[in-house]
Amino acid sequence: MNGKDIFIGLGHIDRKFVEEAEHGQFPRSKIHTLKRPLLLAAVIAMVLMLAGCAVVYAMGLQDLKLGDYETDAGNLAGFGETSYQAITFAGFQGSPAYQAAQEWFEFEESYQPGNTEEQEVHPTFPEEYHWYLVDSQEKKDALDGILAKYNLKLMGVPLEFGSTKAMCSALGIEQMLTTGSEATVKYGNGICWESGNFRLDFDVSLPEDSESEATNAWGVLHWNRKEVLDPQTFLVANMEDWKQWNYTTSSGNQVLMMRTEKEGEAAAWILCDRPEGILSVRIDNRVQITDRQMEQTADALDSSVQPRKVSREDVQSQPETPQEATQDGYTLVLKSVEMDGTQITVTIGVTAPEGEDISHDTRKGKSFRIAPENWNLPSNSDSGSVGVSEDGDGLDNTQDIVITAEIRDGAADTIWNLSLENLVNSFWWHPDAVEKVIAVGTWQFEIPIP
Repeated sequence: MNGKDIFIGLGHIDRKFVEEAEHGQFPRSKIHTLKRPLLLAAVIAMVLMLAGCAVVYAMGLQDLKLGDYETDAGNLAGFGETSYQAITFAGFQGSPAYQAAQEWFEFEESYQPGNTEEQEVHPTFPEEYHWYLVDSQEKKDALDGILAKYNLKLMGVPLEFGSTKAMCSALGIEQMLTTGSEATVKYGNGICWESGNFRLDFDVSLPEDSESEATNAWGVLHWNRKEVLDPQTFLVANMEDWKQWNYTTSSGNQVLMMRTEKEGEAAAWILCDRPEGILSVRIDNRVQITDRQMEQTADALDSSVQPRKVSREDVQSQPETPQEATQDGYTLVLKSVEMDGTQITVTIGVTAPEGEDISHDTRKGKSFRIAPENWNLPSNSDSGSVGVSEDGDGLDNTQDIVITAEIRDGAADTIWNLSLENLVNSFWWHPDAVEKVIAVGTWQFEIPIP
C-alpha cells in the first residue's frame, strides 16, 4: 500500500470522527488540549495498521451506489420490491470510472427520446457503442463527452475465442483457480472485450456447513479495468440488510466480502480492488451461504493474478477448437448435435486405450460416467443432464456420452463451449461406493446451437 492508498482510505472515514479528533471533544476534566497531536496520532495509527495488513477497505457497498432506481414492475429480480439502489463495479466513489458511470446512469435515467418519427430510423453507430445501447446521436454525444471528461475508454467489441480455455489462456488467468481451498470453482462460458474487461460464468462446489443447506452455487466473475467505462449496473434491494467485512485469502489477498442477510435472499459479492482494475465475484444461490463458505470461495480464486490485455490478433492466433481431443490416452469425438424444439442433444464418442474396460456391467456394479460437476451447461440454459449409453460396436473400451440441455426461448444462435473434465468408473456395489478416476484431463468442444 502506498501513501495515496492510505489517504484515499482516510478520506472515507466519517467526517464527524475526524472533526472530533481534530478538536478534542472529550470531557474537560480528563483531557485539556489534544487537537492536532490527537489527529496526528490517529493518522500514524491508521498508517501502521494499513501497512501491516496490506489493503484494508474503508469503503463498502454504499461507495458503489450510483443512485436510486424505482420501478412499478413489482417482483423485479424476485425481490418483491419497487425501490432499489443501483450499484457499479467500475470503481469506488471518487474514482474517474465511478464518476463517469454515475453520470452515464443519471443521463440514461433522465433521457427522453426525441421525435417519434425520427426515432423510427436509427442511425448506425460503430459496434463498440452497442454495449451502451446507444441508438441516437444525442446518446452518443453524451457518452463521448463523459469519456473525454474522465479520460476513459469504451469497452470495445467482444472478441470471439474458440473456447473458454482459449480465452483464459490469452488473458493469462489459467492460474487464477487455486487448489488450497475446500471450495472448488469451475469456469463455464465467458466473454472478453477489446478493452481487456471480461466476464466468466462459474460453478462452485461448497463444503458442508451446519448453518447452511448450500453445497453448491453459481455466479459470475467480472474484471473491470480502471481506464474503461463499464456501463453495467446491478440492483440491490435493502442495502441496510447487507453484511460487509474484510478477509485475507489463503493466497494473501485482501478482499471485501458482502452478502445480504435478509431472509429469503441469497446474493453475495467478493470484491478485490487492484491498482489496474476491480475484480468482483457475484455469487447466486437458492439458499444463503455462510460467511465461511464465502471465504472458502474467495480462497479458491487467486485475485493477485494480473489479466493481460488482448487484441483481435491474439484471437486470430488461437488454434481452432478441435472436435476431437485425446487426453490421458482417452479420445473423445463429437459425433452429433441434434435440436428438438428447445432441447439440444450432444453425443460424444469415447475411446479408451485398448484393454481398458469402460462398459456398463450390472453384475459387477460398475459404470463409466462423467460426474455432474465435471461438465457445463450452455449460458442460455438452466437445466440439463448427462448420461452414458452403449455405442453399439460391442467393444468394452468404447462408449457414448449423451448430454442434453434445455435452451431458453429466443436464446438460440449461440455457441456452447462445452467442457468435460476427468472420466471415472463408479462401483456402486462397493461398501464405500467407490469412484475411480480413470482419465485426468479437459476435453473441450465448440457446439453451435441452431
